[in-house]
Formats: sequence, structure tokens, C-alpha cells
Amino acid sequence: MPSRSSKKPVLQPIILLEIQSGRVRGSLVSPTPTGSFDITAHHSVSIIQRPGSSGAHLSDKVMDAVQTTLGSLSPHKVPAIHCVLSSPWVITQAHDIGLDFGVETLVTKRLIESLAAKIDHSHDMPVAKELHIQGKLQTIETSIYGVRLNGYPVTNWESQHAYRVDVGCIVSRASAAFISRLEKLCRTYTTAGDLIFHSALALQYAAHAGGLGTLQTSHINVHIHDELTDLLSQNKKGEVYISSFPEIGRAHV
Repeated sequence: MPSRSSKKPVLQPIILLEIQSGRVRGSLVSPTPTGSFDITAHHSVSIIQRPGSSGAHLSDKVMDAVQTTLGSLSPHKVPAIHCVLSSPWVITQAHDIGLDFGVETLVTKRLIESLAAKIDHSHDMPVAKELHIQGKLQTIETSIYGVRLNGYPVTNWESQHAYRVDVGCIVSRASAAFISRLEKLCRTYTTAGDLIFHSALALQYAAHAGGLGTLQTSHINVHIHDELTDLLSQNKKGEVYISSFPEIGRAHV
């Protein structure tokens, strides 16, 4: 009878990379056998923004800061890098979309995800124009923050039946050209090439909501970073509103 190996899987560190409006921060995060995480290395680089700098020049500065940060964290490649983007590098918007079935219909995860995929992003363009983001935008992350069945908010919606479903989502989008440059740069530091993008504001909201245990309460998330302050508020009805202050007139490509 073949014997089973008693060896435990090797816990490998990952890199958490945060790109803010004026700074790049990186941390080498190592999992422990108890399930917690230790930060074993940290590096931070300021992004100097000079008046009149072009978007291309500023993007080059960010890439230089990312390369310096990644090179300083670990001499070895890691299995994955999580890139957390703050505004103005990412546009994070709250959306609501609903569908009337006409007949009682089974609500599944696939159905909810297909609804979220149909969100109209045309109103993102004025925001992109305000931030001087040029070119095509791509979705980097979609988080579902609320589901209503027949008009009522529910937490356990999967496998339920309803005549109408409404889905609230937080969708984060970024310049496709900017993301492509980041991917090309970061993949040289990973063994498996795993690169996951997040919105800093969406992550903060998810952590807050998870800590509350329920979304049926009013609260405000504030994310302060260098030039910008991002706000995400949610009222008792579960409606989410997102904004950034002050407005920034820099170009980002």
C-alpha cells in the first residue's frame, strides 16, 4: 500500500503592490502555518509630479517606481503579485442593474454575474476625460455588494426564486495601455505569471462590509492618498455613492 507523504505544502510569499496618486508602495507578504500573514519586507517610492508634466512622462515615472519597488522587495520571483490601484489610475464606480423575468425564475450565481457583465460603462468616459485618461478602458475588478429579489434586499439569494432581481456592483476600470505596461513589467517578477488587479477603494469597502457582517447600515469609507481623497458612502437602503476629491487635472496614459 503506497504511503502518504507527510510533507506540508511550502508556503510561498507574494507581493502586494499599491500604486497611489503620488507614491508606489510594495510589501513582501509571507503566509504562516497558522493562517496569518507576515510582512517581511517593505519598500516605498515617491512619484515626483512636476507642473506641466505630460501623461506619458508621469506613467513612465510610475513604471520606474514599480520596477524599483519590485526589485527591492525580493531577489527571487514570487508566485503572484496583487496590484492595488488608487485614483486616478483606476475609475471605481457604483452601478445598479435590474431585470424583470415575467415569471418566477431561479436565481443563480451565473445569472447574477451575467447581469453585472451587462452594465453600461458609457458614463465612465466623462470621468476618464476629466482625469485625462486616454484610449480604451478595461475592467479590472467587479464586486457585487447587494442583491434585491422582488425589491427586497437579501443576503442568501442563491437558489432562490424571484420575478425580478436587482444587482448592485462596484466596477473598477483602468487604462488598457497602463494595465498592459504594468502586466509586462510585473510578470518578470513572478514564477507563474499570476497578476491580480484591485481597486484600493473597493478593497477597503469589502473589508469594512466584512467586518460589519451586514451591509444594511450607513457608513462612509475614506481613502486618503497623496493628492486625492476617495470617498465611498452607503446609506441604509444599501445604495452606494463614490467620489474623489479634489478633482485632478493631470493626464494619465
